[in-house]
Amino acid sequence: RMALGRFQRGACSHTMAPVETKISPWAVKGLYNPREATKCHAAIVDTVIFAGDPVWYFTSKNGEVTKKRTCTAEAVKDRFLKLLDANPPEQNPLRRTAVLRYAEGSTKTVDEATFVALMSNWPPREAGLEALQAFVPTSGPNCTVYRNGYRVVSDKGRVQTWTKSYNSVAASQTHLGTVACDNPGEAAF
Repeated sequence: RMALGRFQRGACSHTMAPVETKISPWAVKGLYNPREATKCHAAIVDTVIFAGDPVWYFTSKNGEVTKKRTCTAEAVKDRFLKLLDANPPEQNPLRRTAVLRYAEGSTKTVDEATFVALMSNWPPREAGLEALQAFVPTSGPNCTVYRNGYRVVSDKGRVQTWTKSYNSVAASQTHLGTVACDNPGEAAF
């Protein structure tokens, strides 16, 4: 969630714009601006966004969020499979390879075979698909992910923060290589 606000000095009044919720591809896209002299330093997973022509965002070797000049199916497939093979087999025994993110906020985690089949059509022809992210195994149980949030709580700009943990894969599905999360509130960020 992102809260936008405007504060006035002197007077104790403030106005807050409505809270607007956007799904994660929007956030990743917002981390890169080629016209800014100072680049965003953040560790993000490789992310391909399908809004028009596919655009691939990643963290460069010097820690800056940037994008690839070209985004081809073969290059994405090679990179995601290389990342898959970089993890010890005991960390990802089901060989989960990518997370698909849909327009309504749901996700699907796919294994290697499903990912390779998906990449046979470029861009993928999966209805509502907004983004594709490399799967990164977690160290917690059942693919635990952590979501951090914030909100402005005073006219002085004081911020309240919180962290929640979610199991992005239900315990009943941990033995599956491909799993869907239909509840956007439970989807990994």
